[in-house]
Amino acid sequence: MEDVLGRIGAVEISATDIKVRLGAVESAVSDIKARMGAMESAVSEIKAQVAGIASVIASVMPHLATKADVNALKADINELRAEVHAREASLLKWLIGTLIASVALACTIAKFVR
Repeated sequence: MEDVLGRIGAVEISATDIKVRLGAVESAVSDIKARMGAMESAVSEIKAQVAGIASVIASVMPHLATKADVNALKADINELRAEVHAREASLLKWLIGTLIASVALACTIAKFVR
């Protein structure tokens, strides 16, 4: 009988230990539930922000340049460069010609003035 009572006492101690552990588990579960609630709130905020970003991207996308637009712009810039260089060469020729003519005229005037 003493053996049975000893075993019952051990079972009661085990049951008490299990109750303590169960209380700790319940506490952990309630903490997890609170964290999950905070996580759900954060996720809904993130979803709202992503939706806002998506709408901004959707409104901006039609106005962005495509690769074809950039290539066309490069071609236009190259044409403009060639035209500027051609004009620069033409202006340089005229400038040198005018300078030579001015020097010749100045020399001629200097000859007659003496």
